[in-house]
Amino acid sequence: MHIAQLIFQHNDLVVSEDDCRNKYVARQLFRRLARQGRLSTFGFAEDNWSSQSSKFPDLATCPAPSGSDSFRLWGDDFRAGNILLTEADDIAALIDWEYAYVAPTQFILDPPWWLLLETAEMWSSSGVDDWKETYDMRLKTWLAALERAEEDFTEPSGLPAPLSTDVRESWETGALLPELRGQ
Repeated sequence: MHIAQLIFQHNDLVVSEDDCRNKYVARQLFRRLARQGRLSTFGFAEDNWSSQSSKFPDLATCPAPSGSDSFRLWGDDFRAGNILLTEADDIAALIDWEYAYVAPTQFILDPPWWLLLETAEMWSSSGVDDWKETYDMRLKTWLAALERAEEDFTEPSGLPAPLSTDVRESWETGALLPELRGQ
């Protein structure tokens, strides 16, 4: 599906020959990792193959969720302009699914990129360090709200740890990087 996107997407997905080549190679590497079952364990305690796990063997403590080798339709552009609300401020619809794709189920455990309302690429002029510092502040606020919501949950989530724990560890260990690169 991602390969076909490079051919048929007509909304400036590819800006140059080099950009297309980089996206094609990234998709091929992504496909290989998925076929080998490595995407489902990257950044989790079961990760025994990545360079990150060999450099920092005790960094990841959360186990991979069961069924994490499955893939789901993934649409993660939840910026304010893509959410329609009712008069009571309830979510009525999510729109703008043009960048939806199929991704590993555990992507739900990664911090949302849209906390800054812009993609990381939009921050290239001010640098990755500036993006990371600003994102870190917003993520802490979002995680605090998520933890408050988790306190109100009465049903088990089916995850081995609270979602906030996985999201925090994903940010701290860099496990979300394949997701950001895959986009």
